Amino acid sequence: MEFHPIRLLLGVLLAFAFPNSGLAQLTLNVNAPASVRVSNTIPYAITVGSPNQGFTTVQVRSTYSPSLDFVSATQNENVSSTPGNNSVSFLIQQLLPGSNVVLNLTLRPRVVTTVTNLFEATIGQFVVRTNVSTVVTEIPGTADVAVSITPPPQPIILNDWVTFGVTLVNRGGGTVSGIILTNTFTNGPVLIRGYRPSTGGSVAQNPRRVIFNVGDLVAGQTTNYQITIQPTAATNIFLRANFRFSGNMDTNAANNTATAAINVQRPGTNLLEAEIASRPQQFNPQNAAMEQRITVTNVGATAALSARVTFSNLTYQVLNAVGTNNGLPFVVHPATIQPGQGVEMLIEYFIPSREPRPDPELIAYSIGDVTPTASVNGSGVLITNIVWRRPVGAMTESNLVLEFPSTNRATYEVQYSSVPEFTNALRALPTIIAQANRVLWVDYGPPKTVSRPRLGSDVLTNIATNSIPMTNEVVTTTNGTIITNFVVTNIVAVITNYTTNLNMRFYRAIQLP
Repeated sequence: MEFHPIRLLLGVLLAFAFPNSGLAQLTLNVNAPASVRVSNTIPYAITVGSPNQGFTTVQVRSTYSPSLDFVSATQNENVSSTPGNNSVSFLIQQLLPGSNVVLNLTLRPRVVTTVTNLFEATIGQFVVRTNVSTVVTEIPGTADVAVSITPPPQPIILNDWVTFGVTLVNRGGGTVSGIILTNTFTNGPVLIRGYRPSTGGSVAQNPRRVIFNVGDLVAGQTTNYQITIQPTAATNIFLRANFRFSGNMDTNAANNTATAAINVQRPGTNLLEAEIASRPQQFNPQNAAMEQRITVTNVGATAALSARVTFSNLTYQVLNAVGTNNGLPFVVHPATIQPGQGVEMLIEYFIPSREPRPDPELIAYSIGDVTPTASVNGSGVLITNIVWRRPVGAMTESNLVLEFPSTNRATYEVQYSSVPEFTNALRALPTIIAQANRVLWVDYGPPKTVSRPRLGSDVLTNIATNSIPMTNEVVTTTNGTIITNFVVTNIVAVITNYTTNLNMRFYRAIQLP
C-alpha cells in the first residue's frame, strides 16, 4: 500500500504568552494511504510535535468529505476526541518539549471518488493546516445491489395515509446500470397518495404500482425512495419491491426483491373522550406556533393501551401531528390510560396571522400498543444547548428546550431514555424536518413524549449554568457517577421522569438517512 506523508512546520513568536520561550514551533505530520478500495477503511496517523516548546493544550481538527463515514478515533487519558458532522475534534492535554503525540483516525469511504481531509492543529490563534487526499477505487467485478423496505410503524387504521421507505444500495465494487425499481401493493384496495425520489429519475404509476427509473448505482452508493398509500379496506396489504437492470453486473440475485406486510385495522371501541382544555389558542414565540391544551379521558372500564386524537373542521396545520387519516391530521399518546385517568396534551398549530381561530372538533379512540421505538440508523448530532424555561403560550408548567445544528430540509429524530446506554430509547413524536441551520425542540410532554419532564433533586448542575457535558465525559449526579462512552450518544441532561419521579431522562438527536 502506497503512503504519502505530508509535513508542515510553523514557527510563531509567542513572546506575549511565553515571554522566556523565544521561537515556538508546532509540527503536524499526517500519514495516510494514497489509495484504497471502496468500503475499506482509511487509517490516518496524525503526529503533532513541538521541538522546543511545551504546551498544556493543543487542539486538532479533521474535516473530511461527506462521502466518508466515521469509524474510530484516539481516546485516552491525554487525548479526548469528539465526532461531529463530517469532522472530528481532538484535544491534547499536554505536549512536552521535544515530544510527539500520535493521533489515530479511521474513516470508511462509501463511493468511488477522491476524498479530501483537512487537518488543523491550533494553539491559541496560531494554526497549522494540511490537506490529505486519497483515491477511492472500485473492487472489480463484485457489484451487488440490494433492495429493502422500511415499513411504517403499526398499528395502521383504515384510511390512514401511510408512508414507507424503499432503499437500494450497491454493496459491491462495480457499477450497475439501467436500474428500474418497481413497487406493487396487493391483497387490498389502496390509493397512491404520493412518492418522493431522493435522487433524480422519472416516475410512472398505475393503481397498484409505482415505478422509479433509478439509472446507475456506483459502488457504495445508496438511494432512498418514499411512497405514501391510503388503504381503503381493513385487511393485510402486501408490499413488494424489486428491480431489473441492464447487463449482468449484479452478482447476487438473492437480495433483488424485498417484501413487507401491513395490517390495516378498524378503529377500536371508543372508550376515550377528548375536549379542549384551554381557550383561546395562544402564541408561543419559542416555536412560532399557536398552542392549545386538550385532555383525553378514559371513560371506559378497561385500560386503553394508547390514544389517537383526530382533528377535523380546521383551516390550519397541526404542527405536531404524526399522520393523517382520510386527510385529517392526528396526534398520538403512546402510553396506557387507565379507566378514569385523563392525559393532557399540548397541540401546536401553524396560524400565520398569530391570532386565534375557531377550535377544531376532536375524535379520540384507542388504537392498541404504539410504543415509538427509536430508529437504529442515522448519524448523531451534537446537542449544543439545553435550557429549562418557564411556561409560555398555553403551557401551565415549565418546559425543556434542546438546540442542535441542522441541514435545511434534512430529517431528525429526538430520542429519550431512562438510561445512558439508550437500551430502552423511545422516539419523540413526530420526527423533525429542519427549516434552517438550527433546530429548537421543546419537550413539554404528551404528545411529543410519553410524560412531562420535571426538575427534581437529581438534575445536573449544568442545567443552571447551561454548560453541556459532551460525549466521553464523566457526569456526576446525586445518585452516583455516570460514565458515557458513545460515538452517537451525546448525554446532555438528566431530568426526573414526571410519572415515576424516579427514572432519569437522557436525550440525543439523530439525523435520519
